[in-house]
Amino acid sequence: MNELDSIKKAARSITAPLREAGYVSTGLFLYKDEQSNVLYVRLRMEKENSNKWIRPFSRDDYGNWTLLKEPSFTDGKPIYNLDLIAKSPDKPVFIVEGEKCANALTELGLIATTSGGASSAKDANWQILAGREVVIWADNDPAGLLYANEVNVILSSLNSNINLIDVTALNLQPKGDCVDWLHQFKDIHGRNPTNVDIRAIPFKKDLTQRDLTDSNDGCDAPILNEDTNFIVNLQCAADITPKPINWLWNGWLAKGKLHIFAGQAGTGKTTIAIALAATITIGGRFPDGQKCPQGNVLIWSGEDSSADTLVPRLIAAGADLHNIHFVGDTFANHELRSFDPATDMQPLMLKAASIHNLALLIIDPIVSAVAGDSHKNSEVRRALQPVVDFGEKLNCAVLGITHFSKGGQGKDPLERVTGSLAFGALARVVLATAKIEDGDKPKRIFCRAKSNIGKDDGGFEYELNQMEVSEGIFSSYVSFGDAIEGSARELLAEPDNRLNGDGSGSALDEAKAFLKELLANGEMASKSIDDEAKEAGLSKASLKRARALLNIKVTKSKLDGRWYWRLFNDGEQAQIIKEAQQAHINNVSPLSSFKSISNNVMEF
Repeated sequence: MNELDSIKKAARSITAPLREAGYVSTGLFLYKDEQSNVLYVRLRMEKENSNKWIRPFSRDDYGNWTLLKEPSFTDGKPIYNLDLIAKSPDKPVFIVEGEKCANALTELGLIATTSGGASSAKDANWQILAGREVVIWADNDPAGLLYANEVNVILSSLNSNINLIDVTALNLQPKGDCVDWLHQFKDIHGRNPTNVDIRAIPFKKDLTQRDLTDSNDGCDAPILNEDTNFIVNLQCAADITPKPINWLWNGWLAKGKLHIFAGQAGTGKTTIAIALAATITIGGRFPDGQKCPQGNVLIWSGEDSSADTLVPRLIAAGADLHNIHFVGDTFANHELRSFDPATDMQPLMLKAASIHNLALLIIDPIVSAVAGDSHKNSEVRRALQPVVDFGEKLNCAVLGITHFSKGGQGKDPLERVTGSLAFGALARVVLATAKIEDGDKPKRIFCRAKSNIGKDDGGFEYELNQMEVSEGIFSSYVSFGDAIEGSARELLAEPDNRLNGDGSGSALDEAKAFLKELLANGEMASKSIDDEAKEAGLSKASLKRARALLNIKVTKSKLDGRWYWRLFNDGEQAQIIKEAQQAHINNVSPLSSFKSISNNVMEF
């Protein structure tokens, strides 16, 4: 049995479970050295619903093809078709994204290569192309343009003679690549293109800032401004076309901008963020009646489970779940680990570039993006820059959720944001929530605390309710009420009466008030309560004593095995849920008005 047969046999064995699940083989790509010896292989499997499975495949210590990983390479990974490049030193080399595209051009008699996927350029060894004539053919999407720019920067440092395909002149659909162009050419001319036809495609000598633009979704934000190998790009102001702010929600959420959303514990910040996300996914209306353009939403949460908390809230808010995506684990250095926003924003940006019409990224909590001291301005600014870049380059709004620090009532809301002042300073818009004691019934306020790009005042009253989204699964949702006028400092300046009315209560009083507020809308997981209490500066001892005095019931859920705290008895809780469900049925949008605050229900 020759080596290729051995590779195929081993590949069939490894991918057997995928075949049983409906996947089919669409690629077995051999990476060779200059002498045509196979170094490793990339397997590609696909399913009808466009799911892809792509993995490297290599020999073990005994020479058997058994390992689903790449070998170690001291000087960087070899590029594809390395042997063909070495055998044709005088021919131009086409650089594309992905082996499928490289093979398509090779079949036409061209020399074509790739380093693999869109994020692979920096890990490859491009030395063989030093001084060579190369042609870079980018895919027609943000990730493709990013890859092309990275390759361009690397090869510029190797003094390669670089030409670039003018992708904008090819009339390709979004995400179209060279294979799509080959099919398009054949449909038009009734034959396959020749080497001459391809060389007749319009070329460019340089990638300009305008080339690094995602034009597919009407976005003209730059995709990359790379500094690899100490190359700094400069841009003349005369080449910049002034443009208006691209608002998702006029005055509140802007595409390409960082927003910070802060508030007291228990005020429903995540529930409000979920409601905003739901509105975007269905192209609904925001609290002031503005119609929202429909889009996709990406969510990372380091605190709440997507299965038992976030998805139920999305359902309660009326979201189109097909337009919601959650950030999963990260595969790095052949190991699977949890996503870390402090280190993984760049690979997330490359992955997220494939989401069509991404409108909003939610990061909860935003402080997780800071690996250093979150109270130091310089460290926070440096840590948040990749988050800011994510929004700018993918032209989506970024909403980072955080807390108000303990105490500080009466201060400027920006000074109450937990951690360094840089959180509020770097954000273009800061949103805030608070629960205000107002007579017999407290009210909840959602408002703008700052805006560098529009109005910085005004807000809405709101309530948090619960409903049963599925049998035995309850979730909270938000209902917005009257619009209110005034600055955030004025709106949030009422005294915090959770203690003794003068802000002076004991630790036990504070813990009791904290639990009453946190559990006012239904049961809550014990771990979530502990996390909120820690953020609020409350000790476990005070929390335990307050729980006993308030007669809070602690029960273990049969659904997920977690412990939950409940403030109300079963009868009261059932009545609250029933009323909340009826209120939700009466609402025409996840962000509708509620009658207890306003008789003016918005028309949609």
